[in-house]
Amino acid sequence: MPHNLSKTRVLVAENGIIVGKSVVGALDAFGFTDIERVGTAAEARARLTGRRVDLVALNADFDGGAGADLVRAIRNCELHADPFPVILMIVTRPDEARIKAALHSGADDIVVVPFTRESFHERMALYLEDRKPFIVTHDYIGPDRRAAPRPGEASAAHHMVPNPVRSRAVGQSEERYAAAAQAAHRKLTAARTSSLAKAVQWEIRAIQAAVNSSVPDSQLALRVARLDQFAEEMIDCSEGDSTQVRGFQAALIPYRRRPEQLGPAEVAALMMQAQAAFAAP
Repeated sequence: MPHNLSKTRVLVAENGIIVGKSVVGALDAFGFTDIERVGTAAEARARLTGRRVDLVALNADFDGGAGADLVRAIRNCELHADPFPVILMIVTRPDEARIKAALHSGADDIVVVPFTRESFHERMALYLEDRKPFIVTHDYIGPDRRAAPRPGEASAAHHMVPNPVRSRAVGQSEERYAAAAQAAHRKLTAARTSSLAKAVQWEIRAIQAAVNSSVPDSQLALRVARLDQFAEEMIDCSEGDSTQVRGFQAALIPYRRRPEQLGPAEVAALMMQAQAAFAAP
């Protein structure tokens, strides 16, 4: 099927002059014509809030990690109406920590500088045909890169998501793509809600085990803070009444200040509240 890339909207967010020109040049030579470039994370955030983007090439090192935060915000539908643009993370300092952070952000791929135009085009050709299925956990939404589940873990459910680069290239209508994106987003939201519920139950059981142990748990305050974070994320992705989740969050307040006040009765009460507030959809 012939590909027309003139309607694909591309955002290049890169603060390096030479690297930015190289990325824009490679995209232009591949056939993309609607390419906009910005030089800061703030500009990228503003641009992603205001206009549809199908392909994002983003500096992984913006402001000490803001690039990864932007990717997560896109995938969580906090910035962009469509959480499924193809996202390439540009890594200019390819140490293990940066590559791992880029991969864990939810980006589709990473581009390590320096790169050849031919290798870049090979990757783009793949995204004109397909993209990896997404997986969802309480802290990750993005393509599944695992060759196999970790020992003791079940395989994560795969979610097929739309590919806006291919959609625009083959002339799919806006309405058809939007319907596919909305349906996929609903499924991912339900999966994330379920994952958050499981994370809350696990964390409370860990608190319960710590409270029942004679050995003090130095992680108790951190575990309570994580519960509060999970509740906040549940509220963010909820499309219904979040009164019970807010009630659970309010119940955590005294234990965030003084986690040592948690006893068996208090943990049991939190568990009951959590089961009601984080009921699986």
